[in-house]
Amino acid sequence: MSREKESQCIEDFINIYRSEHCLWKIKSREYHDKCKRDAAYKLLVEKLKEIDSSATKSVVVKKINNLRSSYRKELKKVKESTRTGSGADDVYQPKLWYFNMLSFLDDQDTPRNSRSNIESDDENSVSEVSLIEIK
Repeated sequence: MSREKESQCIEDFINIYRSEHCLWKIKSREYHDKCKRDAAYKLLVEKLKEIDSSATKSVVVKKINNLRSSYRKELKKVKESTRTGSGADDVYQPKLWYFNMLSFLDDQDTPRNSRSNIESDDENSVSEVSLIEIK
């Protein structure tokens, strides 16, 4: 299979993923609809079968997680390079060819509050810790 055909398939895969809000838009009502999510996963399985004939829902979920993880790593590098106060010429340029295609995910990884399970001096106090929600 040509590299170009594989890249086109991944681009189409990302476009389908973007159009299926039930898979990534946390605040969407559809996000909690199992039937809609299953139907969206079926679309993605069919698209991925173009480059991997043994694709299943679990393969699709892993693919999505890999794409999102790579995107977050590159985004972190961009943010860190802009924080250093370096000039515009020194800002990190993402190496991922699909980086801009995944920008719709920017506001989806939001911090959430959680309780610490570490004991404190006051048994009734609860420590708030900010964690990144990773889906």
